[in-house]
Amino acid sequence: MLRVCIVALLVSFALCADYTYNDEYSGTITNIGYNNNQSDNYIVNVPYAASATVKCTGEVEGVLGDDEVWLVRAFCDENNVTSNHDILEKESGSISIDESFAYDDTHNCFFVDFHTDSSETDYPGFSCEYVVTREAVTYPALTAASGSFGNDVYVDNQHDTFIIHPASIASVSARFTGATEPVNDTIKVKDTAHVSHQELQFSGVENCFVVQFDTNESDHDYPGFTCNYTTTGLTCPSGEYLNATGYCESCPSGKVCTGDNTFEDCSEDMIPNDTQTQCIWRTPDKTTVLTDLTGTFSPETYYNDQYEMFLVHPLNMSSVSITCTGVTEPDADRVKASYALSSGSEVSSMTTPFVSASGAVNFTAELPSFPPVGSVIYENSIAVTFTTDADGDNYEGFSCDYTATCAVGQYYLSGECRACPTGEICPGNSESYECPSHQAANPTQTECVDVLCYGRDYATNHECVECPTGTIPSNDRLECDDILCLSDWYLEGNECAECEGGLLPFWTTVPNADESGCVEPMTTWLVLGGGAAVVVALLCVCCCCCCKDKKAPVSLPTQHTSPLQYVRHTQ
Repeated sequence: MLRVCIVALLVSFALCADYTYNDEYSGTITNIGYNNNQSDNYIVNVPYAASATVKCTGEVEGVLGDDEVWLVRAFCDENNVTSNHDILEKESGSISIDESFAYDDTHNCFFVDFHTDSSETDYPGFSCEYVVTREAVTYPALTAASGSFGNDVYVDNQHDTFIIHPASIASVSARFTGATEPVNDTIKVKDTAHVSHQELQFSGVENCFVVQFDTNESDHDYPGFTCNYTTTGLTCPSGEYLNATGYCESCPSGKVCTGDNTFEDCSEDMIPNDTQTQCIWRTPDKTTVLTDLTGTFSPETYYNDQYEMFLVHPLNMSSVSITCTGVTEPDADRVKASYALSSGSEVSSMTTPFVSASGAVNFTAELPSFPPVGSVIYENSIAVTFTTDADGDNYEGFSCDYTATCAVGQYYLSGECRACPTGEICPGNSESYECPSHQAANPTQTECVDVLCYGRDYATNHECVECPTGTIPSNDRLECDDILCLSDWYLEGNECAECEGGLLPFWTTVPNADESGCVEPMTTWLVLGGGAAVVVALLCVCCCCCCKDKKAPVSLPTQHTSPLQYVRHTQ
């Protein structure tokens, strides 16, 4: 029992009283004792109260002004301090109060006031039965992706609505446990179209679900229910975004919606595609494709809303240097250079510009490694773009010079850096070269190296070839020389052999020579060649001491500068 002072607006005195607080929607109020100068207040304050019915009976002393029972409608704050009192009934003696009343914006509770004077107290007092009708309650929406809720009270004619509205849900699963009065008290789960479900799937126009709990005026001695729910998030399709109310909506004009529930702007030089699902490169007014290894380019004209592109595109180039100079409108018209992936004049992607100039244009971009290291896509060209705004384009414009190179091991032909031709070298100046006959290209085709031959092979036509029979490789192995034998030896195939049986060596091409290549002595041969006849006398060098069977050695030149014809004269 607490002591509180209640200010009565309709009476001219203040009551300082003990009070009892009741937070049930129905119950009984009776006086606690009956004493002289007693002042008790019994406050009934429940949330969401719509109306109340109070019936009091009993007996207290005398007439009004002695012991009294008051029924007062009031406003209670969060601490149950009352104000704005409205006395509905005031009785003494035999008590018979039967009052129904509604609440409004200035009255949300009631209390029964019992006070006595200092005279006789031999009376039973009073007893009141009350019922507070609960208004239909819609609780604040639950926005968590998962959670639980349930009834906080269980009273007659209860109508509670719970809204579960997490941001952008695609589906929800709800599990209910507990107990309610069979048949009469119900729990209904509905989507925003008020169709009952147990497990809900939501479309773009439905983004919450509703649980409705209703009771009647019969037995409500049940615990009620608890609902545990989980949801899955809503993912908008490409071309749509999730708006602030949790719905999927068409992508705003000029934006792109890629399917992540958001929208975004396209970067410079790009515009949304027809379905607004991705940014595509803006189609230039004019595209110039440059495939030579060196060149100069510039816009032919300078006009408003201009968008012109130059593609430095010697295919497979390994490095490029670009120098641009000129003057454009400051902060409005811009020259930019980017890596690009292109095919002909069509550009499928460009990187963020590595150069962007406006006003005074004066830059040199040295790109020694192309495509750039760490590139995500295989860029194959440099895109230089020129954009202007809608006014003020009375400027000289710009001009660019560029030089591209092919990689070591490649050469340039017809707009393309190509693999070095077989057998040739490409040292890195975009040219190809054939090696000398005695040399060949190294494995990387970057330099010529000597062909190394062994045995009877010599180097010719970039490879090792065996010398013809009767010849041997020269010391530098660049050609073949005749094999020369000693005076008493003859050539047999690729070897020198000694004459046997007193025969002397002679060329196997001389008529009547033995198969061994030896001839008889004292035979004269006319050697005809070059239009003149030469008589070669075969001399017996040793006569009988060293010559046998009248055969003698011959002496002939080992090399001739013209075809030879031999005519035999016998002495």
